[in-house]
Amino acid sequence: MAKRIQFTAPGGPKVLQWVEVDPADPAEREVQVENRAIGIKYIDT
Repeated sequence: MAKRIQFTAPGGPKVLQWVEVDPADPAEREVQVENRAIGIKYIDT
């Protein structure tokens, strides 16, 4: 089970939700990528 942060309405940090998701298997001619580390531009956050 994977987790993600999602939002369904505009607003501040209070609208962010930490939810569990079950990613679907990739379709034909698609790939699934697992991120182990990502870079964040702090100006965008």
